[in-house]
Amino acid sequence: MNGEVVNSLQAIWYREKKDVTMEEYQKFYELLANNTKLPYKFVIHFSADVPLDIKALLFIPGTSNEK
Repeated sequence: MNGEVVNSLQAIWYREKKDVTMEEYQKFYELLANNTKLPYKFVIHFSADVPLDIKALLFIPGTSNEK
């Protein structure tokens, strides 16, 4: 908008897995989960192109000992 960057976070699920850094996964997870205190435990970056073109990210959240 008016030459300003509105969304600085690119769609990382469209990029190749080898091109995405752990920091980018963490930043996206924090934005998605609205949580900066509890990091994810695992991430699955999946893509398939036969018979449908599917691209997905699956985050497994970490656990918290706080109650």
